[in-house]
Amino acid sequence: MLSPPEVDEARRWFTAAAEAGVVDAPYRLGQLLVTQLDPPYLEEARRWFTAAAEAGYVAAQTYLGWLLLRPDRPERDEARRWFTSAAEAGDTDAQYRFGRLLAFRFYPPEVDEARRWFTAAAAAGHTDAKDYPRGARTLARPGPIVTRPAAGSRPPPKPATPTPSTASGCGPPNSTGPTWTRLDAG
Repeated sequence: MLSPPEVDEARRWFTAAAEAGVVDAPYRLGQLLVTQLDPPYLEEARRWFTAAAEAGYVAAQTYLGWLLLRPDRPERDEARRWFTSAAEAGDTDAQYRFGRLLAFRFYPPEVDEARRWFTAAAAAGHTDAKDYPRGARTLARPGPIVTRPAAGSRPPPKPATPTPSTASGCGPPNSTGPTWTRLDAG
């Protein structure tokens, strides 16, 4: 993580580059605003991710889709727009996240479409997506049967199917964030 003066300097440089039309600068600035500031500057980051996404920068489309699903005010339809664009462009993280959106954040869940994107992401090597086609199929089944355990027996385990509250977070794309290194550092 950068120190506060370095974050300010990086922010100035990325802003200048973005305003000058450097293609990936709005995306990098958005990442900086989300991952390097505490608290993150989400509205400003959204503005920069949107600029990069509208310019066709696929990674920004994925990050913007994630940002639009904030728990405090999710914008599912707009997130869907950007995840669709990035997923169709072949971004495996977008394919995985789009599958999660369709399976766990829409009601009723769009199971077949979610399965399509989980499968595409898994086929392209996305590790987390490999577990989800099975989970998406369980959404099409009726809810779990609730039984009362017999006296002295253990209660049945809770179902493993993710719920919207547990499935929605999953962190920002490339959730480890970028590695920020000073170029002039020894």
